[in-house]
Parts: sequence; structure tokens; C-alpha cells
Amino acid sequence: MRFLLANERFTVHGIPYPGFPLLLDDSMKFAEPVMSYLVEKLLRRGRARDPKTWEKYGRELYDFMSFVATNSLDWKEPSKNGLPSAVHHYASWSATDARLDASTINSRLRTVRRFYEWALDQSLIERLPWSTESIRVTRRPGLLSHVNRDSGVADVPDFMQRESRSEIEVLSKEQISLCINGIAGNEVHGLALRLMLLTGLRNEEARTFPVAYLCDPDKRADLRGRKSMRIHLRPADMELKYDQERKIDMPLSLMRDLYWWNVLKRPKLSRQTSSQSTTVLLTAQGRPFSRGALNKVFQRLSSRIGFRVHPHILRHSYATWTLYALERLGFKGDALMYVRDRLGHASVLTTQIYLHVLRDMEASLVLAHEDEIDNLFAADTDGR
Repeated sequence: MRFLLANERFTVHGIPYPGFPLLLDDSMKFAEPVMSYLVEKLLRRGRARDPKTWEKYGRELYDFMSFVATNSLDWKEPSKNGLPSAVHHYASWSATDARLDASTINSRLRTVRRFYEWALDQSLIERLPWSTESIRVTRRPGLLSHVNRDSGVADVPDFMQRESRSEIEVLSKEQISLCINGIAGNEVHGLALRLMLLTGLRNEEARTFPVAYLCDPDKRADLRGRKSMRIHLRPADMELKYDQERKIDMPLSLMRDLYWWNVLKRPKLSRQTSSQSTTVLLTAQGRPFSRGALNKVFQRLSSRIGFRVHPHILRHSYATWTLYALERLGFKGDALMYVRDRLGHASVLTTQIYLHVLRDMEASLVLAHEDEIDNLFAADTDGR
């Protein structure tokens, strides 16, 4: 079996879907019924429009189906006489041989489960090849749980892995300083770090941040006396999750550094390649950063400074310390809603986790970082 991402030649009802996952069998034909499921789930029902979501579904089903084929299993075969089914084998292999994290395994199993439920609905199988276990839940259940709202009991498939509660990682002031100092030798990497740390941008958003959004803040009369400026992010200009527009507030000091980087140093890099990239950040070869490039940058930084740094911990740190700064400064609006909008969360329930992080911090830790964090994340509350 092979996995590919489609180009513009892949169409459904005459509409091209570049980036759509293609699963091919050994004869290079569409692997059925998986492809029918992907088209039905992701396109016909219109439930997922983001190519990154398409790829996630495709890769997870490819991983499962490849495992089934490699081990000569029949995905349709239900468990008999207490023997494990293909999905049980896959869950066990993921935990023992592949040694994947429980949350990663469960994410993949959610996709596999949705495929099986679709197959049952299409009469491709007679019954689901697993049993369920009833557990009591104390929080809003995930997609794998069928919940009786009155009793707070969820029915969970017996192949699901037990997950330990994961704590949100947030960088302290000292860690932030170590990150900045540790990456200071590469100006582009330093700008990428600050872009995510000070605005909450995701990895893909930072690496595709466009030159068109830059300005010289010192020539903007409307920015005099302010510490930050509002920027409207649009999917036509850059990668945005779910292609949802949103607004961020960028510190003027960062905007100033990005602007002068673009004026003085970026042109030299861009002349090294024929690429007509519109992104601010370029590699040493003058190309836009690839999908995993910034992850590798922060992996190398982690090895230098002695603790783990990755793009999402920068986003977590932005959210947590921005909430703290807004509350301390007496922000006139709803601090939680402000951070939700800057991060682009669909629901404020997602943003609330950062409020819990703040509440769980020891008072001494917060007090020790007050002045330093204020300097990094002080919000411009004028007019808001």
C-alpha cells in the first residue's frame, strides 16, 4: 500500500482537491473501501475542509491498513473465542513495539473507530470487532465516548489506552531568557521564536507569515504611544488552521525587527533561489521553511539549553502569561475571550485550560516573574 497527497488532477464531481490523501494498493489502484470512506467523510459531508485534517485522517488509516496487510490480518474479521481482532492487534503493537504515547495511539484509534462505524453503516461488516467498557467521567467526553449525560458514564471501546493526565508545559522567565540567548546566533530562528512566543502563532502560521503584513511602526502616526498593533490574519495570505481568519496583537518591537530584517537582510537570502516566496522567514538557502523545519530548529535548541522546547510550548507560554498580564493590569474586557480570539480557538472551553494552569501555579512562582513577564507580554489595553 502507498500513501500520496493529490495534486490538482484529483477531482470529485469536477472539483479539484489538491492535498487530499490517496491510499493506493499494490496495483496502484485506489485502496477500497478506505478511499470511499475518506471521500464520504471529508468531502461529501463537508465536515473537514482543512488539508492538514485530510492528511491526518489519511495517514492514520494508512498506518492501520498497512499494519493489517503486513501482518496478513483481515480488518473485517471480528474477534472470536476471546482472540483479538485486527484493531486490538494494532493497538497492542502501537503500545509495545512502536512504543507510541497513549494519546497518540488513541488519536489514531479514534480515526480507525470512525472508519469501522462507517463500514457497519455501509453493511461492509456485520458487527463492530470490539466490546465497550463503561467508565465514569468527570469532564466533557471525547469523540470516542458515548455518554449518558444523566449518569456521567461513558461507553469506551476496550482497545483504548489509558492516558495519564498531561500537564500543559509553560516556559518560565528564566527558560525564556535561555531560549532567546541559546538561539541568538541565528537571527531568523530568533525571529521565529519571538513570533510564536509573543503572538501565539502556530508553527505553520509563523513559517508562512507574509511580508505583506509588515510595516515600519515608527512611520505610523496611529501607533504612537502604543506597545502593540493589531494584525488581521487571512487564509489567502498564509496558512491558518481551518482557514479561519483572526486578529493578533504584535508588539511594536517585534514588528520593527521583522520590518528591518525584511528590508536589510531578507533580499540577500531570496536572491539565492528562483523561488518567489512571500513569507518573511527564509532558510539560509533562501527558501521558505518546510513543515518540519522549525521543529528541528527547536530540537537543536533543546539539546543546547537542557530542556525541551517546541513550537506549541511557545504558544502555551504566550496564552498563559498573556492571561496573567491582562488580569494583573486590570483589563477592562474579558481576558479569557481576548486570548481565545488571539489563539483562534473555536471554543472558550479550550482556552480555559490556561486559566487552570495559572491557578495551579504557586504564588511565589508568579510573583517572582511579575516584572519580567510584564515586559514580554504587557498588553496594550488602550481602547479595548
